[in-house]
Amino acid sequence: MRRFVFAMVASAILAVSAIAAAGARGPASFAVGGATADFFVGSQHVAFSAHNGALSPPFPSDCSAKGHLNHTISDLGFSLSMDVVMLTIDPGVNGGGLAFLVGKVTKVTPGFGISEGDFAWYDVQDGNMQPDGTGDTFFFENVTAIPPPCLNGLPGFPVTSGNIVVKAGALLP
Repeated sequence: MRRFVFAMVASAILAVSAIAAAGARGPASFAVGGATADFFVGSQHVAFSAHNGALSPPFPSDCSAKGHLNHTISDLGFSLSMDVVMLTIDPGVNGGGLAFLVGKVTKVTPGFGISEGDFAWYDVQDGNMQPDGTGDTFFFENVTAIPPPCLNGLPGFPVTSGNIVVKAGALLP
């Protein structure tokens, strides 16, 4: 019985410690959204969620993150899925901002020279103008066999529907 009571007390202390540590981390940085834009190769849709990246500038040495991204181009029958492994956020002056996302490709159809295991680079922008996505942009920047350094996001093509949210929170090193 004493062991049971000790185990219960120890579990409660660990749970409270974990909650306190999570709260001490401060607000998280993230980029999330779902958006459609009309590019020169047809209508494109992207849906993504990336969390716990690095704030920029200057260029951080570690911008590891977690999340997922799906990208489709209906006119080409193109579909790409990736696990987000990097996120850099450049906060906007009045909220919003730019985010640079990199993910390891988990599925792509048809490939168009992209293979599973490649690293796809995306740039998204939260214009912080309207809740309907006015001023937001996204851009499929590059694909490489190795991950890039932590870079700043770039403005992309205007979102025609949907919304992108970029939030720069405080991160602990």
